[in-house]
Amino acid sequence: MTVPGVAFLPRFAAAASLASGSLVEVPSEGLGPMDMWTQLFVHRQRLASPPVAAFVELLAEG
Repeated sequence: MTVPGVAFLPRFAAAASLASGSLVEVPSEGLGPMDMWTQLFVHRQRLASPPVAAFVELLAEG
């Protein structure tokens, strides 16, 4: 069963599906500003590498 839906994806993540035709691009010009949710999951019991820790800190600053 195919369920239609809309998603905002980076082009690199959708490139193969766009090329195969299983995904189509819908123009988004004129939609106006919209809120986008971002989530980051980090394992609590694993020490983050310095680049990951810096990235988490950057995201936390908002």
